[in-house]
Amino acid sequence: MQNADITGAVFTFVIANKGTTPIEDGNWRDPSLVYGPNGTPAQTAMPFAGQGDPNIGQPQQSPIPAGSKQTIRVGYDVPKSALTDAVLTEGSITWQGDFSNFGN
Repeated sequence: MQNADITGAVFTFVIANKGTTPIEDGNWRDPSLVYGPNGTPAQTAMPFAGQGDPNIGQPQQSPIPAGSKQTIRVGYDVPKSALTDAVLTEGSITWQGDFSNFGN
């Protein structure tokens, strides 16, 4: 979840198209991330180019054909250690919990 050269938290998502039609370009939106007891919003921190991984912050690249997948990495300007109580939401999908130890 975090590269040692990057001060914020980085989440990696793999979008797998298991359908029969392409997932159109632009369907993916960067997830919102809130953390802490007050639900503090984390700002996306893009691009991270030149800070260890130029792929962080890149948008969905063109339609994803049926049977294919694409990896998207999103960076947030929040220390990973602050994500002990966090909620990550993209569209109707929500992940909630302690993300501070992922990727160690």
